[in-house]
Amino acid sequence: MHFEQQHGSLQVVTIECLKDNYAYLVHDSSSSCTIVIDPSEAEPIQNVLNAKSWKPNAIWITHHHWDHVGGNLELQKKYGCPILCSRIDEPYVEGRTQTLQDKESVFVGHSQAQVFLTPGHTHGHLVIWFPQEKILFTGDLLFCGGCGRVTEGTHREMYHSLKLLKKLPPEAQIYCGHEYSLKNLEFAKSIWPSNKNIPLRWERLKKLRDQALPTVPEALQEELKTNVFLNAEDPHLINDLKLDSSTEPEKTWSELRRQKDAYR
Repeated sequence: MHFEQQHGSLQVVTIECLKDNYAYLVHDSSSSCTIVIDPSEAEPIQNVLNAKSWKPNAIWITHHHWDHVGGNLELQKKYGCPILCSRIDEPYVEGRTQTLQDKESVFVGHSQAQVFLTPGHTHGHLVIWFPQEKILFTGDLLFCGGCGRVTEGTHREMYHSLKLLKKLPPEAQIYCGHEYSLKNLEFAKSIWPSNKNIPLRWERLKKLRDQALPTVPEALQEELKTNVFLNAEDPHLINDLKLDSSTEPEKTWSELRRQKDAYR
């Protein structure tokens, strides 16, 4: 299944892949430019491209994990499109043709985006930010109500990468790499019971999932209110965790990640 949103001149198509992955098409109708982001498998993406008579101009990769790159080579073979990934990920992404560095600009038609290096989940993880349209593709850095596991980097790196996102406009629309929202918010409810916004958000997103609709995009302001991994400095969260009020935010964040890793 796929779902469509319009953001200024850009159309974003969310495509369900594998079990719970999201891949994205970003399309500019004025130039007919189409970008594929994180194609975990090729067939669902080809189906949408065929239905819309679009041809991808490039594939952009947030990070090298198999469930974000699995469709790369098949799409590249069919359409001849370049594959862009971070310079750090270059050795791990088959078919890559161009590498990107922190703060480099990329384009969909006339719409400019910036890529930011956000290590933690992986060493070379990127996020993609369209400032004019205020849309952000976060891969496995930030999820609705949660964040990715620290698989290659350090907790310190992940904490600071997430902190970078907090500087963006609160109305920024977040497109993440997985449909983990309800489970993330269940965890948040269990450790931050004093935050009454969390169960309200869970109920709202549960209604979407009951209709087989995605929980993306969500505004950054919702994450700032309810995502525990963006609130390691919050005294109420620290109190609910039964930590000392003087605990450094990085240590609070590490405790949050430790508890989430153990959560079932």
